[in-house]
Amino acid sequence: MNSRPLPPPARPTAVERPGNLTRAQKLLLLAISCNALATGIDLGAVNLGYPTLVESFHSDLNVVGWLSLVYILTSCSLASIFGKLADQRGERLLYQLGFGAFAAGAVAVALAPSFPIALLGRGVEGVGTAMIVSSGIRLIPTRFEGKRGLALGVWELAVSAASAIGPLVAGFLMSAGLWRGIFLLPVPICLAGIIVVRVVVTDEEPRAVRPQFDLAGAFLFAFGMVTLLLGITGSAAPEWRGGPVVALLALSLVALAAFVRVERRSANPMIQVALLTNRLFAAANLAKVFVYSLLFVVIVITPFYLQAVVGLRPDQIGLAMLAFPAGLALTSLPSGHVADRFGSAVIVPVGLAIALLGAIGLYLVSAETPVQLSVGAVFVVCFGLGLFIPPNDSSVLARVPRAMGGVAGGLLATARMVGQMCGLAIAGGLFSSRLAVHLTELPDRSAATMAAFHDVCGAGIALAISALLMCVVGWEAKPASTAPAAPVMAAPSKA
Repeated sequence: MNSRPLPPPARPTAVERPGNLTRAQKLLLLAISCNALATGIDLGAVNLGYPTLVESFHSDLNVVGWLSLVYILTSCSLASIFGKLADQRGERLLYQLGFGAFAAGAVAVALAPSFPIALLGRGVEGVGTAMIVSSGIRLIPTRFEGKRGLALGVWELAVSAASAIGPLVAGFLMSAGLWRGIFLLPVPICLAGIIVVRVVVTDEEPRAVRPQFDLAGAFLFAFGMVTLLLGITGSAAPEWRGGPVVALLALSLVALAAFVRVERRSANPMIQVALLTNRLFAAANLAKVFVYSLLFVVIVITPFYLQAVVGLRPDQIGLAMLAFPAGLALTSLPSGHVADRFGSAVIVPVGLAIALLGAIGLYLVSAETPVQLSVGAVFVVCFGLGLFIPPNDSSVLARVPRAMGGVAGGLLATARMVGQMCGLAIAGGLFSSRLAVHLTELPDRSAATMAAFHDVCGAGIALAISALLMCVVGWEAKPASTAPAAPVMAAPSKA
């Protein structure tokens, strides 16, 4: 039975503690930024292009939406698996293969003569994303000791920039009738990423002994995540509610329980059970799920309010929603740097508290609220989340042994994607159901939309409070027996 405790995380040496980045670290951040830009631009561009894609493929949104679902299913279910491979074999080759797979999938979608080919291409993109995300995050605990927060802040800054660039460029391409070009946007970045990784990334140490890969654990984990995400997605669709959703969630529960059982017995588990049962790690990842659920609830629901209640045009809504990447970009980099110097114990709950205030502000808006205030509330939510995300992720990676950096990075990526799917399901399912109710009670669609918007914002407030509760759980947890005493939810940068 595999019940060995986790080995202690490596303590940074004096030269590794917060300070100026070395030239090698700056080049590594360039590789990590290529990763974040490629995946972020693709996500933003494709989301904006749905109306055009529905028309071009002569289909409807329920069908075309599988372009995103297949992408998320493959990337989420495989991220931790590829993270384990990076831990065992090194991240350099896997990183390059990931950029290549992402670019190949993007080209396949852009040139697809039919929807099934486009769907296959999106699956290949998802595989590539799993490779580059797990490899990229693994570089942070293994190459940036004492500067993890700064590196994660750069990552989030690149994601925020991509979230702004993708929709803007995609809008121009679609206006020019070049919708296939939106899938080609990440290709030059992927090619640059391959070159940068080949030049600047070297595997940390020779791997003469390569332990057997845990195929049974990998299969059960992937199956459990796929059925979980399908169940979450189906909960937002009326035709799926009831039996199908219950069956999918039950299958997921059985598969993940079997996964834990297999890992306990495996000599070389994909994920050590001691990591899964560590309260810091569990609380921080659950907080991440709640935070990304809140973020996507805000992203999805706010345009409905701005269009149906305020009466903004689509181009005006696009400009207003720049508050989302602006808020994240403004705080991601400094929050990571502050966490490196002073620890995350203070900044993490402060970020969550600010996000909660922003969510309350959205709940209080009305049809008469100036648009600047409602958009300002979105900015406040994202400002707070920018304070939370890099320090939270840094506190997780600070407690993970170097040899498990890829798995930890994969699990952080999985938590993010599960949160995104939950946010989409909550926003879509709750808004649709409550809107149908309010349309029978209120005199016009604008008033019904306003009421449904408030209902969904109430769910957003609950998500922010849940993340804060996870923060408290982390503080109260005792660290692993081999680690120095510290607040579990926010390990200081010197730990």
